[in-house]
Amino acid sequence: MLLLSYALVDDRPKMKSAREYNRRINIIEGQEDVQLLKWSAQGMRSSAYNGATMSDLEVGTAAFHNQLRTTVPVTSLNTPPSIGTLAKVNQQMVEED
Repeated sequence: MLLLSYALVDDRPKMKSAREYNRRINIIEGQEDVQLLKWSAQGMRSSAYNGATMSDLEVGTAAFHNQLRTTVPVTSLNTPPSIGTLAKVNQQMVEED
């Protein structure tokens, strides 16, 4: 995991200590984020997940997904079309709508 930190030059022992604490906290937070992403991905692959927005904070993402489903209807399918048929299936869905 790449950790970057930007700060003014300051070689005081207290600042070195503060930067080390910051680095440790960032490592822990990064590991927690990775675990959360893994759990989220597992949950979305489960039969219990119905495709709902996970949080009100994701309204922008949900709006984008809705626009994508409107523009490219094949993205709304629960299972992907067979390899090589995506464009044809999408066109059929556009024509049916």
